[in-house]
Amino acid sequence: MQNINGFSAITLSLSALSISTCEDGRRRRKDPVCCNTHQSQRGDQFKEASNWGIFERQRTWLLQPTIYNGDRCGASCDFWNRYEEDLERAAALGSNCFRISLEWHRIEPARGQVDMEAVQRYNKIFDCMHSKGLEPHVTLHHFVHPAWFERLGGFTKEGVTSFAGHIYGSFPPGRIGQVAGCARQMLLMLRSHAQAYEVLKAMPGGKEAQIGIVWNYFWFEPKRSSWTPFYVPWVSRLLTRMWGNDMFMQYMQTGEFDWNPLPWVFSRVHYKEPGGRPGCDFLGLNYYSRGVMDWKLSPCCNLGEVMTDMPYALYAEGLVLAVHHMSKLGVPIYITETGVADVGDERRPLMLQSYMEQVERAVQMGYDLRGIMYWTLVDNFEWGFGFSMRFGVYKWENDGSQKREAHSSVSILQKWYERLPQRVTELLRLRRQQEADGGMAAPALAAA
Repeated sequence: MQNINGFSAITLSLSALSISTCEDGRRRRKDPVCCNTHQSQRGDQFKEASNWGIFERQRTWLLQPTIYNGDRCGASCDFWNRYEEDLERAAALGSNCFRISLEWHRIEPARGQVDMEAVQRYNKIFDCMHSKGLEPHVTLHHFVHPAWFERLGGFTKEGVTSFAGHIYGSFPPGRIGQVAGCARQMLLMLRSHAQAYEVLKAMPGGKEAQIGIVWNYFWFEPKRSSWTPFYVPWVSRLLTRMWGNDMFMQYMQTGEFDWNPLPWVFSRVHYKEPGGRPGCDFLGLNYYSRGVMDWKLSPCCNLGEVMTDMPYALYAEGLVLAVHHMSKLGVPIYITETGVADVGDERRPLMLQSYMEQVERAVQMGYDLRGIMYWTLVDNFEWGFGFSMRFGVYKWENDGSQKREAHSSVSILQKWYERLPQRVTELLRLRRQQEADGGMAAPALAAA
């Protein structure tokens, strides 16, 4: 890999997974926003240069577009050329960190051929971040890789993504119901983390780097009702097992991967790391919500909950449940993604208020939670949903104008980014005092 200067944080995102490094182990509060460069720039500048450039030009087996409404990423909101103004917006929010991904088909458009102009552009982006007081948190792989790598088989002969790519079919390679393929992909992603951890630690400065892995935490449950058909809880448990929260934690705690959600179809995939538990200095948590299903197995929400534009409701309480489960690894936790799809910015204020309160609650309960990153700064291309899902605190339309318009929720996020560092410091001080007085036990909470 060619040298790209200015990294203070690195993330390798393989489907739901990431590897992240921070420059040191100091307890600093990270309150940033996130940006994926494929979603926010011209990800298909060479048309079929990447696996997603290929995928968005394909058709499903029903001859429908693979992307909602036939959308294609194109220039999207063009962060590649407008990074200075967007980073200024991030800094104005009160962010002290900016999470960004690398676009490998820019860096290595052909096997073994490095485009130094792309490398230098990323250096300029990182320099710009530093000049605005933003610590870079760099995702090495966020779903997208060069087409030449895809043709070699990607990370497996099955493709790149796991649940979305092999069970649901909404990501490349677009397969449906391939349980064993999903398992093999998850295993390869986890083994990639284990090996990348050792490689990065062996590099100059690697011993000082904090290297971790990110997991997208999600689960399914039946809708609360006076009558629930027997099959709904069963399907919910099955989908949760296939999503893999427990499998992920087992691997990270022991180095053993054991996947067998459907034993009657011979779907078991088993592997044990020769070196035991893989290295991990911290965990990144991507949390948005959980899935609720009605008797038709359709996405819905419980009485009193607020549905988002995505097929799930706001569920702030689940954030602490996810933190609790992941805290069992015994390493610091960063919330590397959370946010809401809300085209009218009507539910985002409630999301920010309720989710940030749960961040404070988690710290107060004693969990080693070090920061939270909001997804995302500017509306962009949301994978299989195209441009229909709007997560940005800045409104953007795919009309060629590249105009950004701040939502009213920007001010709420600013207030929370101003409040959190001081509030967390206060909560930690109170907790230490209570522990010294013997008045507070270790956190206890039922796992999700």
